[in-house]
Amino acid sequence: MKLTSLLCEVFATPEAKMQDLMKILLSPKKSTWLQKQLRGDRAGMLGGEVTITPEIQAKAEKTIRDAAQWDPTTKSDIDGSFMHYIVNQIAKDTLILPEDGTPLKEALQTFVKASRRPNWTGPKDVFQFGNWRELQKQTQEWQEKQMASGVTSESEWTKKAKEGVNKICDIEFETVAGKEPGKYHYAVYEMTTPVGVFVYGRGTRWCTSTSLYTTIKPNELEKTLDLLVGKGTAYETGNYYNIQGDVPGDPWKGRSKEEFLQTIKELNGGNLRQNELKVPNPHYRGYLKNAMNYLKDGPLYTVFRNGKPYMQLNSAANQIMDTGDVSLRLTSPGLAVIFRAMVQTGKLSKQLTSSLEKKVESSGLKQLEAQGKVPPIKTTNA
Repeated sequence: MKLTSLLCEVFATPEAKMQDLMKILLSPKKSTWLQKQLRGDRAGMLGGEVTITPEIQAKAEKTIRDAAQWDPTTKSDIDGSFMHYIVNQIAKDTLILPEDGTPLKEALQTFVKASRRPNWTGPKDVFQFGNWRELQKQTQEWQEKQMASGVTSESEWTKKAKEGVNKICDIEFETVAGKEPGKYHYAVYEMTTPVGVFVYGRGTRWCTSTSLYTTIKPNELEKTLDLLVGKGTAYETGNYYNIQGDVPGDPWKGRSKEEFLQTIKELNGGNLRQNELKVPNPHYRGYLKNAMNYLKDGPLYTVFRNGKPYMQLNSAANQIMDTGDVSLRLTSPGLAVIFRAMVQTGKLSKQLTSSLEKKVESSGLKQLEAQGKVPPIKTTNA
């Protein structure tokens, strides 16, 4: 987006930002939105000059606040990075909300991701899309190309991961004490393939998950190619668990050095002289093998909280890890609710069932329930 707008987004106070956005929407010469408001408002037209009434001002502010929900970068109020672009589109009457809200948000989400990729050929300044429909068209075309490039595209990689993943329970409850009181939604997924474990653990420090791609300097290309085809130390190539055979779901199984080089050329639009090159992560196979090792006793279970990984448990009941890869030994009443729901599915191994039942028993949950201190817990069928 434009540097001036970006600086405004970053440094402006909410009040100053609202004033700036109001100027866009209430511009007598440029805002079609304002002209439409004035057509039925004779009080707003005095002697050929435009008078902004308190009613129109209030409507403009409400329109801006309502629009914030369609900015994928919004965290609170109107702090989203695309608010100037969205309000400009409303002012030009090219964007009708809420009807256009969902496709706009999807287009902006894709733009954030795509504009950072070497294979994005469109403008990197969102304001160069005079009509948001142009943005939608170009991001959709980019997304379709990603989907068409096989399992080496992240979208296909994620789709493949879903084949080995099943949601076994869904819980919603509110905690009133502890470090993080509040209402949370939890979902527990059963992982049965290395790819599922690998993808669904993104964003954590687990040794079973890393990015499928990374960036390197051009002078690191030769060593990276060697690592991708298995040349190097056991640690570098990810063979330190000494698991024999291929890992199910390996997206680049059996590729030669020349084939990897061709893949890297495609990822970088044929230009290997850029400051940074996007390449397959040379250590991805080691993380897949870690996942395979954890699955040898049965499925791995990942708990998500509000859509993000929260905890991982294995069937042997000797690994319960938080997202920082720290072993969890104590059980709070809140965790006990999740564990009890998992046990009630009847899908866990005997070892894990027994381990979680003991944790529930020692958590203090039953005593709190007897005292009426446990808020209602909403459970949906998985």
